[in-house]
Amino acid sequence: MDNHFTPPYMHLGLIYLNEKNYAEARLWFAAMAEIDPENPDAANNLAIATLAEGDKDAAIALWKLVLQKHPTYEMARKNLELYG
Repeated sequence: MDNHFTPPYMHLGLIYLNEKNYAEARLWFAAMAEIDPENPDAANNLAIATLAEGDKDAAIALWKLVLQKHPTYEMARKNLELYG
């Protein structure tokens, strides 16, 4: 079994995010980010769940980290403009 196959992590994270179960969403997005640290979607969604849990400073730090690694990643840039 390929433990580096990340789409299920993203899907589960999104399901929990939509259900407003932010702690569970963070768990799945964090696991995905650990498995695939170069995937900006994982860190961006982790930041969204983090913000939803009320930790704005941590979310902003995550978006800044995403933009350091991926300067052209628009979703993180827009989220940072909105919430930063």
